[in-house]
Amino acid sequence: MANAELSCISGPPEFEKGASCDMHVHSRGSKDVIPLRFTRLFSVRESYSSPEDIYATARKTGRRFVTITDHNSIEESLRLTYIYPVDTFTGCEYAVKATEEGQVVDVLCYDIDMETHNELVKMRKNVYLGEFVDYLRQKKIIHAGAHLAEAVKPKIRIKSVDLMIWIDMFGIIETLNGDAMRANDIAGMCIDFRNRHKKPGERKIAGIGGSDAHTLHTIGRAYTIAPNARTKGEFLEALAGGEVHPGGEGGSYEVTKADILEGVEAYKRYELGQMREKIGAEKEKWQNSKYLRGMPFLRFFTPQTIGFFRYADNNLKKVFGMAILPALKPILSKLIAANLKTKTEKDAYELEKRCIDNLIRAEYADAYKYYEYVEGIRNDYREHAKPEHHYMPKVSSRMLRWLQRKFGWADADYDKRDYD
Repeated sequence: MANAELSCISGPPEFEKGASCDMHVHSRGSKDVIPLRFTRLFSVRESYSSPEDIYATARKTGRRFVTITDHNSIEESLRLTYIYPVDTFTGCEYAVKATEEGQVVDVLCYDIDMETHNELVKMRKNVYLGEFVDYLRQKKIIHAGAHLAEAVKPKIRIKSVDLMIWIDMFGIIETLNGDAMRANDIAGMCIDFRNRHKKPGERKIAGIGGSDAHTLHTIGRAYTIAPNARTKGEFLEALAGGEVHPGGEGGSYEVTKADILEGVEAYKRYELGQMREKIGAEKEKWQNSKYLRGMPFLRFFTPQTIGFFRYADNNLKKVFGMAILPALKPILSKLIAANLKTKTEKDAYELEKRCIDNLIRAEYADAYKYYEYVEGIRNDYREHAKPEHHYMPKVSSRMLRWLQRKFGWADADYDKRDYD
């Protein structure tokens, strides 16, 4: 079978015409703690980016329109559209249960208001993915499946059969995620197969792109192009009609490492700001105390010292984190990025092999009794497919491998997030 038959539909590498938008961006509205052991220890949140900074960064990267898609939250997205009403629209990423085993699928929804959001938040906890998507279709809410080939709950393996079922539910799917690697290829491969075997009258599944940025560093890395759109209304109309395609790049080890470095800096700035605010409140209270009015020296230093120790008493881990994380960030970024990307690459490689087998079986159902012929097709495709460590080479350092196993920094307990 020719490689083109199962090629990714992520589109050409460059686009010079048309309006673009990064369709998958997170802000400080995504308040969950990053569910890795080390980040959970210091309560490091998923994002600290403000809507104003996101807008400015997205426009600098050349995006014509801007949206925010926080996890099950729309407040910051509404703030964005209130400040910049002309070239922004609302968005949200809803986590919906998809299988009996507990696997979750993220669904991106766009151009929604608070009333609709409240309905969707209630619904996502009580229904499975199929019913949730049917409701979106009935209400004509623009929606897309996000990073379907990359597990939201990494401890639960994605079945290739389930992946194809999920793909059949959506008319728009994120085929280029700026944080994913091989998962982009898998999604594109499966969607290309479905489009070639669509029934008469069925619309082709459209692919979109989004950076999945949790820091400002990666905003605009992957995006969606509407070739003929000039206004926000035209862009949303093109999106709803599937007249869009993705552009930009997927993830990598280097991108994840840089993202972690910026995330540490954002964590430090945020927590320092919180600490100063609480110390300032304590300082103001003690400066007005009648016991310190006659002692100028103590009036200046004592309230600040008391405020710091009171803050530290209630937030000891955060104080320790602000002290140690910046010093360790060069090492931590390499360790965590290498561990995370190695694990996701391995899981995605196994999923890709299963998908290839199932797609070939479906493609050549009539000829499958000719085992040698079909086996030759399978071997030919695997020979030309990307090798197991194409995206993330094996870790060569013995010390790095030992630290990975010892601390398990890539072991993510995603049940701690607001998915259920």
